Amino acid sequence: MNIKTINEAVAERSSVKVELETILEAFEGYILGQDWFDIVYSKKFGYLWVSPKLEMDYTMKRLNTAEKMLESFFHDIISDVVFSPENPTQEHNNSDLTEYEERESRRRITAILETINNTKDRMRYLDLLDAYIKAYPEKLRTAWVEEE
Repeated sequence: MNIKTINEAVAERSSVKVELETILEAFEGYILGQDWFDIVYSKKFGYLWVSPKLEMDYTMKRLNTAEKMLESFFHDIISDVVFSPENPTQEHNNSDLTEYEERESRRRITAILETINNTKDRMRYLDLLDAYIKAYPEKLRTAWVEEE
């Protein structure tokens, strides 16, 4: 590896970290309001989503791209809406979102994304939200498996 390639790799990693930190800053209030997961940083592995499933058993996802991080937050917030006691839908017989669930999920997530100052990034994240909501039924049917 030559010096230019090493410098480019370091710059790219730094750029991704800055983007992830921007997303975390936007979602900070949401993260702090949850008692079942947290986001931690490891110098070795980067940002990790961690959640205790049982007393001594933890689930972990590596959030090494903006897309993975946002997908995780989108899923969590949509689940909050779907399983909320305020949800007028009484039973969930399939993985499709009701009109209320989609509207409320979009409202909550969009309010968070609107706090991101970089217009280009914000618009890209809103596009990712649209794509995620369209793919949501399939994403629920298949477990999110961490890809390296």
